[in-house]
Amino acid sequence: MRSIPTKYPSGGEKQLIKVLTSKEVPSQGIPADIGVIVQNVGTLYAVHDAVINGKPLLERVVTITGNTITQKGNVWALLGTEIKHLLDTQGFTPVSDQRVIMGGPMMGFTLPTVRIPVVKTTNCILAPDSQELAESGDEKACIRCSACADACPQTLLPQQLQWFAKGKEYDKLEQYNLFDCIECGACSYVCPSEIPLVQYYRVAKAEIREQKIEQVKSERAKVRFELRKERLEREMEERQNRHKRAAESNIKSAEEKQKVADALSRVKSAPKDKDAVAAAIARAKAKKAVEGGELLPDNSDVALERERRKEQARKYKEEKSAQTENAPTESGSDSKKDAVAAAIARAKAKKAAQAHSDAADADIPSLEGSAEDKRKASVAAAIARAKAKKAAQAEAENSCEEAKSDDVTSTGEEPTAAPTDDKRKAAVAAAIARAKAKKTAQAEADNGREEVESDKTISVSEEPAETPTDDKRKAAAAAAIARAKAKKAAQAEADNGREEVESDKTISASEEPAETPTDDKHKAAVAAAIARAKAKKAAQAEADNGREEVESDKTISASEEPAETSVDDKRKAAVAAAIARAKAKKAAKENESNEEGNEPS
Repeated sequence: MRSIPTKYPSGGEKQLIKVLTSKEVPSQGIPADIGVIVQNVGTLYAVHDAVINGKPLLERVVTITGNTITQKGNVWALLGTEIKHLLDTQGFTPVSDQRVIMGGPMMGFTLPTVRIPVVKTTNCILAPDSQELAESGDEKACIRCSACADACPQTLLPQQLQWFAKGKEYDKLEQYNLFDCIECGACSYVCPSEIPLVQYYRVAKAEIREQKIEQVKSERAKVRFELRKERLEREMEERQNRHKRAAESNIKSAEEKQKVADALSRVKSAPKDKDAVAAAIARAKAKKAVEGGELLPDNSDVALERERRKEQARKYKEEKSAQTENAPTESGSDSKKDAVAAAIARAKAKKAAQAHSDAADADIPSLEGSAEDKRKASVAAAIARAKAKKAAQAEAENSCEEAKSDDVTSTGEEPTAAPTDDKRKAAVAAAIARAKAKKTAQAEADNGREEVESDKTISVSEEPAETPTDDKRKAAAAAAIARAKAKKAAQAEADNGREEVESDKTISASEEPAETPTDDKHKAAVAAAIARAKAKKAAQAEADNGREEVESDKTISASEEPAETSVDDKRKAAVAAAIARAKAKKAAKENESNEEGNEPS
């Protein structure tokens, strides 16, 4: 402990440090800047209670004094207790114009009312009378006596600060170190003009603090505004760039569309230049393949061929339209005749191909022998299939040519030139011919079945040990020849029936409806439908019988033992089978040529 001279305000923080250590706290600084910490006794006691006893700061010591107080002294007052309650408990007897001051006589301030609580900074309550603390008079003008400057413990210029505070020159106040003032009130106490200097300083400090707070707020708002402005500018730039990119893409798409339109116009302007068009298509496809990262095959030849076919079809359509314009009355019948002729040609070609393929497959025997015999047999079978295919193609071409010639002949003829009696006679003759063909086909089919059944019975009843190999092979060859002939005859008869029916349709279509009765038309249509159904049924039955017989022959040949058959017998059987196939093919061609010659024009 150390005693110091009794001089106000020696109890102040900065003044106490200067008296004890001879160090001065710098302007606008704190004692920690010079390595000093100052704590009073009340603060140390509160820290002890909080740390040692675990008691929070709920109360503090308050001094209550003044001439109007009966029981003066220090009391423990809970934080939040009303000042009026403390005064009443200490015997407060107010006088006229009574003042109650919170704080000391130099630094305290007059309370507007006693109904306010005790706070943690409340250390003294004064209730003086007029004799103890005289009331201050009216403020007078400054006489520049410099008494305030002599009494200031911080060596400030109170007079200049008061002038700057009046003029609200806050920058000058900060330059004159207003915030170094400890508001001790010494300057106001010694002022002969009774100027409340401390009140001026307090108001100025509050306004400066508010200005600084507003300045910080404005700076923060400015920063937010600048950030927002940058964000809006960035968004605007991105939006403009996006619109710009969209416009550029639209321009590119428009240019591409224009290029495509120009290419199409060039193609339309020169339709005859097919090679140039095909080359342009090929270049476009190649460019597209390169851009897409894939390699496409070169289809330029196919495109050229397709263009040629389109050109031929276009010419054919133009010629057909020209013929239609030349003969408008025959357009309906011509189109029907063309369709009928094309259908007949397709049916003939299909049936001929099917018949030859079936005959070739049926005539090939399943032989077992050496590798050389097998190779010869396969070569012979391949030759037979090629010849059959070639014959079928020739027959299809001949049928197409005949159909076209029939169309030309029927187009050139005038349907009105033939009388009605001749047409009826022709229809009757066609019906009789169909009936005869049907009867012949049925008889041949029955004979073929009987022969096949008899062959099967003989082959089943005979024992393999008693029958030689040559007899078996001859019987099989004869059965195959018979089946092939029957199938060919049935197919030819069915084709003749279809051709006669189609010719009847053509004749009936060319007749005028006014000259033909309704009963004859109905009868002819019914007869044609019956003939078609019967011919189709007979052809299907013959095809089924042929397949069954071929399968049975294969089974018989498979059941034979290879030990009993020699190499010579196998070769003789192959030669006999080839001869039988050639004879069957020749007979089929002769039948077809005879039937085509007997067809009505």
